[in-house]
Amino acid sequence: MQAVFNVALPVFGLILAGFFAARLKLLGGNSTQALNQFVYWFALPSLLFLVMFRAPLERVVDPAFLVPFCLPLGVILLLVWIWGRLAWGLRLADLSVQSLSAIYANVGYMGIPLVLMAFGEEAMPYAIAGTILTGSIMFGLGIMGIEIDLRSSDGFFKAIFGVLKVVCRNPLMLAPALGAALAYGDVTLPIPLKNFLELLGAASSPCALFALGMFLAAQPLGNELPEVTWLTALKLIVAPVATFITILFLSDFNSLPAQVALLLNALPTGAGAFVLAQQYDRLVAQTSATILVSTILSVPTVSLLIALFAH
Repeated sequence: MQAVFNVALPVFGLILAGFFAARLKLLGGNSTQALNQFVYWFALPSLLFLVMFRAPLERVVDPAFLVPFCLPLGVILLLVWIWGRLAWGLRLADLSVQSLSAIYANVGYMGIPLVLMAFGEEAMPYAIAGTILTGSIMFGLGIMGIEIDLRSSDGFFKAIFGVLKVVCRNPLMLAPALGAALAYGDVTLPIPLKNFLELLGAASSPCALFALGMFLAAQPLGNELPEVTWLTALKLIVAPVATFITILFLSDFNSLPAQVALLLNALPTGAGAFVLAQQYDRLVAQTSATILVSTILSVPTVSLLIALFAH
């Protein structure tokens, strides 16, 4: 548990720093939104560009990792959509944001150091593959779901054209696509540009977590308790259990890619879900509370999983 706590503690610290900054009014009134905009337009696109540019594409499409990582998340997605429609009557935009709370794991900030600690360097390509699938594919699906809903009154063809236009201009879609294209073309980045993007990308998680803490300072968590409990249970219990069952039937539990997939799917909700929720102003309080609660509760659950791997 100590090793996991060492990774999770900086996450708590950044959220707490943002919380007290807001409570003490150290920053301006629109600081949360401004910081989130910085992450959305500059820091996170830089990170996604570099991840795709350096991606071990053969690991991304490796069925030994892809099946146990993605199939359980598809099950979670289906549960969120069915329950969200039946129990809360949510529209597509809100279902898209809520889905990210349930399947968007904190792979980049917590997953990569934990994978390195648990499995060593040989497992890192799978952690990077998980970062790509989480940060690019899941983000893309979330954005498309929101945009389709918000433009549904425009008529089918006009709505589809509008969605494609927004997606093609969205920095979280453009950046990874450009990174993949340059990697495929075997382009070498100039060192100043690479360093510039690394500096920007490194700011994405700290700034998003700090902004999350600032937002939480003004939000009572109790108002979203049923939804937060449901989403946290999906993220920390249903997702890893579904992954374990998938591995038992379709893979080999002793294989490295299967074990990495299980660890990544057991992680708490990542701050990227909050970035998108606030950008579109959809379920922001619910998303931020889910990130906080799932991160706190993940310390014992992820520690137990790592202990199982060590045994």
